[in-house]
Amino acid sequence: MKTSTTGVNVTIPTLEFSVNDTVTVTDGTVEEWLSKLEEQLVRTEGSLTFTLNNTDCDLVFSPHYLQYKNRYGIYFRFRDYTFAETFGEGELYMAVDSLPVANDQYEFSHDLVADKSSTGAIDGHNYRDAAANGYFRYTLSVDDSTSNYLSFTCYSGDAGNSFSILVNGKKLQDITIENNTEEEFYPMILELPADLTKDKEQVIVTFKAGKEAASGGIYDKVSILKKLP
Repeated sequence: MKTSTTGVNVTIPTLEFSVNDTVTVTDGTVEEWLSKLEEQLVRTEGSLTFTLNNTDCDLVFSPHYLQYKNRYGIYFRFRDYTFAETFGEGELYMAVDSLPVANDQYEFSHDLVADKSSTGAIDGHNYRDAAANGYFRYTLSVDDSTSNYLSFTCYSGDAGNSFSILVNGKKLQDITIENNTEEEFYPMILELPADLTKDKEQVIVTFKAGKEAASGGIYDKVSILKKLP
């Protein structure tokens, strides 16, 4: 077992791979799923391990004390398969992939690469930004059977700062942050050209600052979305 330290000289197992701690319920709502928990949580015969029915989760759950040599998850987020967000004229979008920024577990699981980048929080909104000539990037899943959209949140307090967004190394758009008088933290959504997602399961999304100034922050989460019918 490889180890590292955290806090005041606390030894922990080294993180060698990441697991998504969001479980998507594939049949009904989260509330309906939880109401039948005895059917959803299935014990493996002859073993004190469990799996979950009717979810996208392929993890095996076991008692906490058995995991002392491994990184482990205790808390998991649950969401409906039809989890959706509303943008623009009330159009509904479903997340193909999503990660909360400045959360190392999620960022590592999305292959974070960063140079001259830092994290912080303003009024409870976590952010990641890049200093002049810096960048950060994530690997995100896409659905090549439909149109894909990149969404993220900007902060009006960063008005005037600018950055470029690249997808698989090709520039998608230059963004200049605006002073949005209606929303201090406001969402952005950009359609990805079909040629960038055709026959692909994932894309690399890069947020790159200019040569002379910082990028301003990307807040809350970065998502790849698709429209719901």
